Order: sequence, then structure tokens, then C-alpha cells
Amino acid sequence: IKKFDLKTPGRETNDKLLILKKPNLCDNKNIIDKQSQLIIRGLGGRNNFNDLDCCITRLRVTVNDNTKLNEGLLKQSGAAAIITQGNSVQIIYGPKASSIKTKLNEYLSNVPVEYDEYKEEIVYNQSCIELGNIVDGEVMPIESSCDQIFSHKLMGDGVIIKPHNGLIVSPCDGVITMIYPTKHAVGIKLDNGCELLLHFGIDTVNLNGNGFEVLVKINQRINKGDLILNADLEYIREKATSDQVILVITKIVDNLKIEKNYGEMKRGTVILKILS
Repeated sequence: IKKFDLKTPGRETNDKLLILKKPNLCDNKNIIDKQSQLIIRGLGGRNNFNDLDCCITRLRVTVNDNTKLNEGLLKQSGAAAIITQGNSVQIIYGPKASSIKTKLNEYLSNVPVEYDEYKEEIVYNQSCIELGNIVDGEVMPIESSCDQIFSHKLMGDGVIIKPHNGLIVSPCDGVITMIYPTKHAVGIKLDNGCELLLHFGIDTVNLNGNGFEVLVKINQRINKGDLILNADLEYIREKATSDQVILVITKIVDNLKIEKNYGEMKRGTVILKILS
């Protein structure tokens, strides 16, 4: 330092301590998480909620004034349902609730309040999407599921399939966004912005991954008909509450509609249509 006269703190020419200014993260609006913005606005602003927590499928918060809640904005953020009990609010997002909470905490820590109202128009390609059957079996209404979370459509709308085997294929082109640690559930994002959940069996989370082989990776691009999951059907029937396979549209872009087909269907046969 002395030999080369390096200007370390305390040795500057003006003998003042050099202070490095922390960059303003909001100089680039592209880093602002739009989902976090919608959640904050939907909860009535930063000063209207506290005790932010989550479990596997939902965010839990306490609000100061529940009249300020905007369920429309919370639904736009991807929520499948909102449950309120007094000032306690549960926002159901499905398996991605934990990552949503992490992003929300980062947003609250790093982004000033004045950016909560920043908006950006997102345009999706709303062409018709056909979803093929993901497993050979009988396709039935989701309302007949033995799990009330699915039968009441708290995770979204879709169908259930009584499988004839354990080979699960992709219903469409898209990207793998989530693989649950116990391997029984996989998330897919479509090119038009819609998101799907493939869930094999009821209470299969308790199997801790036994009986399942995942054949894809996070962020992997997949095509319709690609193998996603190989399940030991007999083991699941023996150990789990039910072997029914659930295909749920957990996020649907505004103004799109769903058509369904029921009955005995081979893999790849169109069972759902997402229409503009």
C-alpha cells in the first residue's frame, strides 16, 4: 500500500473516507417483481398487513383493515382462492407459495414503497391451446375428486383421471417450473402464460418420493407427449389414499375459457381446451 500509494480508506488525497454508494435497485424497473406488487396492492398496501408466513400451498397474513383487501388483484397475482377469517387472510397459490413468499420478502426489503404502483402491460399469445390426456385412463370431472382442495377448485379448474398405468406424459408444450420434493407433483408453464399442476394420487406426499421416478428437470423445455413421471401404480394403490391423477390449470390468463372432454381416453387424446 505504501509502495504504490494505494488510496485505501483513510489515505485519499483529500484525507476523507471513501464511501461507496449502494446502487439503487429500482433504477432498472425490469428487476421489480410484478407478482409481489400485485400481492401488496391486493392486501391494501404495505402498512395494512403483517405476520407474513406460508405453508406448502398458501400465504398467511394478518391485515389491519380487511375492507382494503382487493381479491381481484390477488387473483391476478396467481392466487387460486382467498380465504378470510376476520383479519386473518390465506392466499392459496399451490406448491409455489414458499418461493412467492421469498420473492415478496426480497421485494419489501429492497424496493421503495413508491414503486408498488408501477405497472407494466403484459400481452400474452391467446391462441387456442389443446391439452392432451397425461395417462391412459378414465377422465372425470374434478368435482369428483376425494380431496376437497381439488374438488372445490381451490387450486384451479381441471380434470381427474383414473389411471390404468403409471406413465405420465406432458399434456402440451411448455417449461417445467416446479418439481415437488416428494416427486408426486410437477408444474408446467405454457407459452401463453397459463400454468398447470400435474398431481399423482391423494396423500402421496406422505410416501416421501417412494414409488415415483421423475424424468424431467426444472426449467427444462418439454413437448406434448414427452415422458414426465414414472409411478409404481400398484405401490401407490397400496400405500396412498387414492391413485387418481389430477390435471389442474392453476393460473389462467384473463378472458380465456376451458372446455373439457370426459370418458376413457388414451394418452395424448385432447381432454382440455383453453380458448380465447
